[in-house]
Formats: sequence, C-alpha cells, structure tokens
Amino acid sequence: MLFSVAFSHKPADCPAADKTQMEGLTRLLSPDSLKGRGIRLVEGYVDKL
Repeated sequence: MLFSVAFSHKPADCPAADKTQMEGLTRLLSPDSLKGRGIRLVEGYVDKL
C-alpha cells in the first residue's frame, strides 16, 4: 500500500529552524525507526523557500 503525506507550516514554525526539533524529526523518520513500525519511506522532499 502506498500513501502520500503532505505537511506544511508557516516559515516561523519550521522544525528545521530548531536543532532539537530537527534532530527528533530525523530520528523519527530514520530507516531503522520506520522499519520497526513496518514502514518503508520511498521518497522525502523538503522545499526551503
């Protein structure tokens, strides 16, 4: 099964602007973390405006 997830936010709320949030997001979306949940991330894209 394939799912597409879109996530958007205001620039001021960007998790990439906060080191702690970015590290947590990176861990959450890591292949090892996702594999433990039975998820395989096929592609990811971040648009920096």
